[in-house]
This record gives sequence, structure tokens and C-alpha cells, in this order.
Amino acid sequence: MVFDAKKPHVVILPSPGIGHMTPMLELAKRLVLHHSCHVTFLRITTQTSAAHTRLLHHLPPGLDVVDLPPADISALISDKTKYLHNLCITIRESLLCLKPTLVKMEEKPHALITDLFCTQALETCRDLSIPFYVFSTISGLQLAFSFLCLDLNPDEVDAPGVQFIHLPGCAPLRKEDLPFKSFSEMDQWYVYHLRRVTMADGILMNTSEDLEPVPVRAIREHPFYKQIPAPLIFPVGPLVKDSEPVNEKEEECLAWLNKQASGSVLFVALGSAGNLCAEQLTELAWGLELSQQRFIWVARPPAGVSGISSYFKVGGAENDPEAYLPEGFVQRTRELGMVVASWAPQLSVLKHESTGAFLSHCGWNSVLESVSHGVPLITWPLCADQMMSATFLVEGLGVAIKPVVEAGRKVIGRKEIERVVREVMVGEEGKKMRERARELKESALKTVQCGGKSYEALANVVGHVRMIN
Repeated sequence: MVFDAKKPHVVILPSPGIGHMTPMLELAKRLVLHHSCHVTFLRITTQTSAAHTRLLHHLPPGLDVVDLPPADISALISDKTKYLHNLCITIRESLLCLKPTLVKMEEKPHALITDLFCTQALETCRDLSIPFYVFSTISGLQLAFSFLCLDLNPDEVDAPGVQFIHLPGCAPLRKEDLPFKSFSEMDQWYVYHLRRVTMADGILMNTSEDLEPVPVRAIREHPFYKQIPAPLIFPVGPLVKDSEPVNEKEEECLAWLNKQASGSVLFVALGSAGNLCAEQLTELAWGLELSQQRFIWVARPPAGVSGISSYFKVGGAENDPEAYLPEGFVQRTRELGMVVASWAPQLSVLKHESTGAFLSHCGWNSVLESVSHGVPLITWPLCADQMMSATFLVEGLGVAIKPVVEAGRKVIGRKEIERVVREVMVGEEGKKMRERARELKESALKTVQCGGKSYEALANVVGHVRMIN
């Protein structure tokens, strides 16, 4: 590879989950195509998946992929290892070769950008005098809350009767929307990385000032965040894919969508590793059938059938939905909907004219894809920051509806699912949500175009890299 000395050389290092690789690859493309950078994209190959490999097709000139050799973690993890521990151990062991990899590069990097879980790269950057940045794949609200966690007294906020958490510069947060049941249970790996994020030269946020003005302003201006001190922030989003490869099997989804009326289909997908219990799968199936609304459902076996490895093995082997969905459901709804095993081309479905709404787990990437394509949502958060994002979509942006669990039950019932599906697809509230979603789509498109706030924020990142080198 021949380098142009006038172009900054930026190295981008995501953790191996598809939800982190996808937006960071879009960041890499924008740095190359719009901001005259050379980019080396480092890929952690330990526990890699078919979907990871598919992402890396058709890259522009000036964007090069370097695979880090797989690490042997067989003695360090098991099927019982918690997801975040699995991820962080995988990254730690994979990055043992980071320093020699950077040293051997033809041109010394002018900056290294990691995500929130690759901060082990910090010491290597300091040793080699390479500026270190973090790309935040979570919402601005979740980032503000995460910084707050560094200064909270768990005994005070976990006390009985405490229902809200005061978030400096923002509206109070409901405790029920937090990513853990109590602050004393907060994962120490997350705290470890978060403390190191505060040592970065800057944080790139996958959000925009228009989408999340309150948390962005708070992190940038509120005295609490200044005393942490939080690094410089650059709201550069929403960074979402503009295209994706589609195989023959996935073309069937799009061919089916082509036959449906505009805005008539509900897309049901719960993220790259979202699993429901058997009872909830049954209720969801009946709710979709009772609603009599058209749907595409990306179905997976019930929780407990597939383990945490599904997070790393996205896009792998399929399953047979007829084996775990209600008997006869697939046949009875064949004319009404389409059940897809494990994986569907989410971006292509959300962009399609026939898609009218999205039943989503509210992972931040899915939120941004939905907002960027003007699609309202039914929120179905499962874990982590998804509860906070779901509330933000309903109460903050007005583009979503949230199903309610009936008193005395642990799952969302079929009649409630029928109600929210019909409301978002053909109800009056659904019409208002679609109009608001269209407004957000226009805003999202404008902010990342040349001259938009997010475009200029990314230009400022490149300017900051030049200044400190």
C-alpha cells in the first residue's frame, strides 16, 4: 500500500460483535470518502462470524483490513461465561499482538479509534505516542449515564423507595429503565473500560445534536462532566449502513416485500442475539396472527436453546421455526406474513417502501437505522441500554409505542401484542408516529451531509488529529 503523506492515517479497532463492527466500518468509510484519510481497519478474528466477513466486501480504495491473529481463549472461557466477560477476555487476549502490528505498519498511525470495550489499546497508544480516541456505539443518554456511574454511591441509589436517578443536565431516569437491577451489581469490566474512556483524547458519539440535544449539551457543558473530566466529544452520527450484501435466501424476503402494499408490513427482529423464552415466543406468534397485519419475523429458538455464542456467531446456521413456534402457525399465516430463520437483511427491509413499522429490541444501531429511514417502532427491550432507549423513543422522540406486561404475568400477552401492532400499523397514533419518523429521517439525512452538524463534527475530529500530531 502506498501512503499519501498529506492524508492522516487512522487505525480503527472495533470489538468483535456485529453491533460494534457495523457502525465503526461506516465511520471508516466516511473518513476515507469524505475526509481524505487513509484508514486501517483492524479485525479481531477470535470468535469471528460469517456476518463479520460479509461486512468487509466492496470497500473503497484507501480502506484496508488487517486481521489480528486469533487468540487461544479455550482455557479462559466456557459456555457459562457471562457475555461481557467473554467479550472482554476475547479482546484482551487478541490485543496482545497490537503493539507489534502497529509498529510494523508502513506508515505510523496518526490516531487510533477503538470502541468502549477495546480500551486495553490505551497503553499501546501511549507507548507509541499515538493519539487515542473512543467511538461510542451507545446513545448519548446512555453515555451521560455511564459517566454518572463513576461518581455514584451505590448504597444511596439502591436504597428502598428510590425510583428516579438524577442525571446532571438531563431529565431524571427511572430506575426501571437502567441496564442493571442495582448499582452494586454493575459489571466491573464495564467500570474498568469506562474509567479508561475518560483518558481518551476525544469521544466520537454515534448520535447527532439534533437527535439528542440534551445529553450532548450536558456532557459538553455541565460542571459535573467537566470535573470527571469527560474528554472532548464529537457527535458524528447517525452512522448507519447505506447498503448491504444480500444472498439468495435473503432475496426471498425482499421479493415478498415487493408484492405488499406501501407501509403495510411490520418487521419483527430482536437484534443479532435476541432470544425470547418459549412462553413469550408463543404469545408473540399469537399476537401477530390475531392482529391480521402483514409481517416479516426473524425468529430464533427460545432462550436456553442457543447460548451466548450466538452473539459472536451471527449469520451462521439457521434453525427450523416450525419446531418451536405454535403448531400450525407458519402454515396458517403463510399468506399474511413471512417467518425467516435467524437472520434477515435488516437495512434492506427497513429501507423498503412496504415496511410500515419495526418491532425492535431497541439496540442503538437498530434505533438509528429505523430513525434514518423514517420507520416508527414497537419497543421490545431485552437488556443493557435498550430499556433506556425504548423510553427515549416513546417519550422523547414520539416515534414508538411500548407494550405493557399485564399485572401478575411475566410475559407480554397476545392481546396486548395485537393491540400495539394494530395501533402502530393502522391506528391514529401510528399515523402521528409515522409523520414524526419522517421528520427525523430528513434531519438525520441533513446532518451527515456536507455542511451538516455531524459532517462538520467528523471534520473537526480530523482537524484535531492533525493538530495534536
